Amino acid sequence: MSMPSLRRIVAAVRGFAKGAVSFKELLSELKWVLLALALVIFACGWLFVLVDRAGHDDGAGSAHRTETSATDTVTTRTGTQEAARPDPSWQVIPRQFIDAQGRKVEFEELVMSRDFTWKFKDAHIVEYAGHPEEMLPHLSSPGISPNLRRAIALLAVGAASEEGTTEKEEARAQERAEQLQKWIKEAVPGTASLYTLSMGQFTGRPSDIPSDTFRTAPERRVVVIGIVKTDGGIDFNSREFKDALRKQLATDKAYPFQLSDYSRFDLNPWR
Repeated sequence: MSMPSLRRIVAAVRGFAKGAVSFKELLSELKWVLLALALVIFACGWLFVLVDRAGHDDGAGSAHRTETSATDTVTTRTGTQEAARPDPSWQVIPRQFIDAQGRKVEFEELVMSRDFTWKFKDAHIVEYAGHPEEMLPHLSSPGISPNLRRAIALLAVGAASEEGTTEKEEARAQERAEQLQKWIKEAVPGTASLYTLSMGQFTGRPSDIPSDTFRTAPERRVVVIGIVKTDGGIDFNSREFKDALRKQLATDKAYPFQLSDYSRFDLNPWR
């Protein structure tokens, strides 16, 4: 049985319209057309199924790649936070010194940027560019917390600027050191020995320069000293250790407080 030509199909349709061809005869002529149409519909249906499956597979693959990428990002972030990405709020300055007995002490000066200072006449608020700042996120950030955690002793430094009486400002410097140590203990719990180092009041201002709280803000910077490693037998409460640390800091230009400009150097265990 051969497929009818287009001319025959057209003639059959016209004949059916004029009543010269019966419906049965019309179906006989159109059966190949109907079969071809059925095959086209069937093929289109399968094509749609294949495209839909491909889309789902690609979506799943993309989701998998996205999930993998996210995992890689987290892994990378975790690694870099701990090892290579410093916290821009802090400057880490490695140092070392030898005490009078010839024993070596390795430590780090953790100094917050100049934009972070204690609020004027306050021992419980640190300001960033003149606005109150929450300290716990800065102490627990991945960029600085490893330095705090690896220390065997942490010295929270407190200092007061030139305004006010010596008695009140020395007390404020000690209170700031204690407050900073409280934040450290809360943000990074650990086994390190905790100390406060009060620098007292800044006394290096020439008498002919009027006081200005903005100008004197650097006199009350935020600093932590982390003792990283020592030779055996060193007692942090000993006069030898305190004298050696003071001698080192007095000649350290990176340390933000010039010791000769401050009234105290009191290193004591915290609680």
